[in-house]
Amino acid sequence: MRRIGTFAAVSTLLAFAAGLLTNLITSGWSWPLGIGLGVLVVVWVVFEMWRAGQTADDNRPDRTKLGVTAGQLSVWRMEPRNPEFTGREELLAELHQRLHSGQPAVVQALRGLGGVGKTQIAIEYAHRYADEYDLVWWVNAEDPDLIGEQLAALSVRLRLADVSADTATAAAIVLEHLRRHDRWLLIFDNAENAYDLRHWLPGGGGHVLITSRRGGWETIAAVIDIDVMDRAESVRLLRTCHAGLTEAEAAQLAEALGDLPLALVQAGSFLAETATSVEKYLELLATQAPEVLNEGGPHGYPQSLVAVIDLSTARLAEISPPGLAMFQLCAFLAAETIPTEWLTRDLSVPAAGEARRGILWIGRYGLATVAGGGVRLHRLTQAILRSRLSSAESEAMRERARAILVGNTPGDPEDPATWPKWSRMVPHLIAVDPGSSADPGLRTLACDASWYLIERGDVDASARLAEDLRESWRAESGPDAYHVLLVTRSLARALREQGHYDQALAIYTDALERCRRVLGTDHSLTLRIAHGMAIDLHLLGRYEEARNLQREAYERYRATLGEDHPHTLHSANHLAEDLHALDEYEQARRLHEDTLERYRRVLGDDHPDTLRSVNYLAADLRSLGDLDRARELQAETLERRRRVLGINHPNTLESATSLAETLHLLGLNEDAKELQEDTYQRYTRVLGASHPETLRAGRNLAETLQSVGDVERALRLAGETFAIYQRELGANHPETLHCADCLADILLVAGRVMEARRLRAETLARRTGRAEH
Repeated sequence: MRRIGTFAAVSTLLAFAAGLLTNLITSGWSWPLGIGLGVLVVVWVVFEMWRAGQTADDNRPDRTKLGVTAGQLSVWRMEPRNPEFTGREELLAELHQRLHSGQPAVVQALRGLGGVGKTQIAIEYAHRYADEYDLVWWVNAEDPDLIGEQLAALSVRLRLADVSADTATAAAIVLEHLRRHDRWLLIFDNAENAYDLRHWLPGGGGHVLITSRRGGWETIAAVIDIDVMDRAESVRLLRTCHAGLTEAEAAQLAEALGDLPLALVQAGSFLAETATSVEKYLELLATQAPEVLNEGGPHGYPQSLVAVIDLSTARLAEISPPGLAMFQLCAFLAAETIPTEWLTRDLSVPAAGEARRGILWIGRYGLATVAGGGVRLHRLTQAILRSRLSSAESEAMRERARAILVGNTPGDPEDPATWPKWSRMVPHLIAVDPGSSADPGLRTLACDASWYLIERGDVDASARLAEDLRESWRAESGPDAYHVLLVTRSLARALREQGHYDQALAIYTDALERCRRVLGTDHSLTLRIAHGMAIDLHLLGRYEEARNLQREAYERYRATLGEDHPHTLHSANHLAEDLHALDEYEQARRLHEDTLERYRRVLGDDHPDTLRSVNYLAADLRSLGDLDRARELQAETLERRRRVLGINHPNTLESATSLAETLHLLGLNEDAKELQEDTYQRYTRVLGASHPETLRAGRNLAETLQSVGDVERALRLAGETFAIYQRELGANHPETLHCADCLADILLVAGRVMEARRLRAETLARRTGRAEH
């Protein structure tokens, strides 16, 4: 409008000037008359130009009031900017890059759960990049029937259609207008589906941004899946909403709220407005989640989290009762991906089809993330949904969830091929509270899960799970119940792997007596507990007791299960290790070689038990003087363990320690030092500075440091390690005495001869007293 008015006024002025000049020359007009007429025309032109500019300014929004910076934006209808918006920088940058990729009619869809912050991201994007557009128009797309009216309003705003024009015509005009221009942004917020929206996409060189809880946008848009915030962003958002929170308190809240933006904003507002303590809020969240999540004015959000979920759940119930049933079932499993095959395995073909369609509807209504062959609910969604069920309905759903898990048992927890399935299973198993169940199938599954955690290297988690299960089941079924004894085996081994050998021995001793009395001496569980107890005795340095108990278990295994059964092989492998500790290296080598050949045939070259056997055999060869062969086997085993178990698994670190010892004996001290430095740091990080395996690695590193001339550091490390050995394992433990020898050698090299002699004498006396004892 400004350009049109200015052009008309200037054109008039030029025409008048030309006519006036002609008349002055040809008609004899007086010059005063001509000048007077000219002045009047100029005044009129200036007035017209001012009026045209004023009209245009009346149609231009005050950008300062709208919260955007000065520029050339002509048309603006946008939700107010959220002053508490925090984070999402990478996502906003990605969205900007996508929209400016050079493709015509770029359409992007932000898809995610209700409350994840899709709308807030769209609002922030529009405000942040307002200078790049001449037109930004917000369309509330939740009701498809009202989209046309909002586009018609844009047509009127652009003066493309009269206010009296019908909606269809006005909307069509503005879409055609946008198609022929660029530098515009349309935002369709909370859209329901692609089919209803596709007719309203203009095309052309502008940008379209869609937000939706539902899926199915791939046919018309590039999709960006919006997840919850990362923890650092959550903490910043909470502290923006409530400045009185500390970093630790905000992190605690973010963990409890699952990093969901809407819940974070509600929590921050609630705490700020009510002066409730974080501790009290978390208590309320655990016991009264729906009531708490309905409180707090969520700035920038039209509804509370509870209202969003309740509305979507009601819609799901109307359109897909099977979907509602699946949704309720998922509320009793973990807030992790639930494989669709678990939910449909035992259903008939028609019922399975209905269930799969129901799961799709759960995703379409933004109640869960449906991807990767499964469905995942947010923990707060689960809490709200569970609160809507009666006690009887909740118990029925929990039992159904438990049955689904039992029906999808992953298999042997010692087999690495089953570990991916176990990884998916464990969080869901914990969610259904197996400690409160008397179902034998669920109890067996829980015991196997605790064993899997040990095999995978997560002994702390195994110890916690096993201890909780044991305590609950003992109270319900008594100390002699089969599953109590079965989970006791897991607890004892977890404590052993943690380095708590004395605690483990006490539990093993009690469990072995009960198993022999209740199950009999040849029962598989009795033998496995005897086998585990023998390993623990070995680690305590009680090698003869370990050998005797392990030999008894081995002979019984051979008689009941046969020589090639994995349990028999486990026992044989550790019996050979006892022989090695008693300096019977040749016997140990023969038994290890026979066991290894059987392991390879029965379990394969890469099975963790096969690799353990190879490592033990290499130690025999090293003690017998075959260092080159030992090094070859240890290097191969280390490579395989890194590939199968991971670089930080305790068994992998054991291989690295063994190889480094051999490299040191071969005189390859720089290679040994490099490997030992890395292994010692990893052991400290994974098992802790006081774990016996960490101490062994520290002692070996000290020996190598002495060999490369770093005597000062070697002395410091050996002294620290020796002190911890004495505290953790006792002054008379073989490993403590070995470390004393190492420290005495370094003291001697350091010139502290008297200290070295005194320590050697004390160590000899302890060894002699130990032998006599």
